[in-house]
Amino acid sequence: MNLKTERSAIEKLIFSFGDAFNSSDISSVVSAFTPDGVLMPNNGQLVKGHESIKALYESLFKIFKINITYTIDEIVINGDYAFARTYSRVDTLIHASGERVSLINKELFVIKKDNTQWKIADYIFNNTSKN
Repeated sequence: MNLKTERSAIEKLIFSFGDAFNSSDISSVVSAFTPDGVLMPNNGQLVKGHESIKALYESLFKIFKINITYTIDEIVINGDYAFARTYSRVDTLIHASGERVSLINKELFVIKKDNTQWKIADYIFNNTSKN
């Protein structure tokens, strides 16, 4: 295993996940997760598996237009698992009211090598501030 190559692939996964999120591309968002992937949103219920993750994002994207920018603080790789600690700026437009809300989040990605590709196994985040 070439750690530089693996780290680059994980960075690409996280940034591609953000790009898919920003373009409301539900298919790409969902495919970033392992089939049994888990999403643990801030103040929300745990969501597990592609179908549940898809339903959550379909609902979310109907209500909000979200633009997220990740900054990676740390990536640790151990065999077929890795974790990435990140923080992000999230700018949100609420479709119904036109209101804009900005947040700063911190996240933890648990990433698993699924065959030859890194995928998100667990994703947890919390809001640290509102602007």
